[in-house]
Amino acid sequence: ARPARCASHRARCAVAPMTTIWLVLLGGGLSLDAVAVGQFMLSRPFVGAWLSGWLVGDALAGALAGALLELYLLAAVPSGAARVPEPGPGAVIAGAAAAWPSIGAVGSTPAALRPGALVLSMALALVFGWLGGRTQLWQRHWVGRRLPVVERAPDRAADPATAVSRAHLGALVIDFARGAALTLTGVLLVRWLVPLYAPQWPLSAAATGGVLLPGALVSPGVAGRGMQGAARWPHL
Repeated sequence: ARPARCASHRARCAVAPMTTIWLVLLGGGLSLDAVAVGQFMLSRPFVGAWLSGWLVGDALAGALAGALLELYLLAAVPSGAARVPEPGPGAVIAGAAAAWPSIGAVGSTPAALRPGALVLSMALALVFGWLGGRTQLWQRHWVGRRLPVVERAPDRAADPATAVSRAHLGALVIDFARGAALTLTGVLLVRWLVPLYAPQWPLSAAATGGVLLPGALVSPGVAGRGMQGAARWPHL
């Protein structure tokens, strides 16, 4: 038991603190990319998880987790007033979780072939995706209450553009901080959970795929159902 604990401790401490900082900054940036700034599709699960895995040290494991998470969130498109899971921070957490066992002295199997790490990455990504969607909604409500205050601000008559720009910048800063806080919480959980529990996952890689894929195929089915009708297929 003691060697196992020592190996788990080495795995937790193997990733440099600076890497954790980069992961947190990535999560905050991807939160902005999803809706508020850019919308360059960097916040999609495949891209975010691949970048996260690359930062941790195993881009292949991150890409594998991102491809699977992309299936889960394929129908989660932030358009209009839709309430959907936020993919950015969850993707960063998924990529970090999938890649984390490849750093340190926990076994010799490549991280991309560790089914336990993949299961934990999906579980954490879906939980934090849901949390991201909820906190995003709370943030928008707060901003909506804040805007009338800006409109009544004394300096609005002198320079209304400055007042609105400050409010907009403040909302972006809050959005970045929200995504960064979610990512930091998730990475800390990854640091503790993956080295300890991923090696204990009892199923093989093939059996794990049988567990994860049925749930992942629900979202493509929903998206396909929404595209029914010959008039809609040309939009693909």
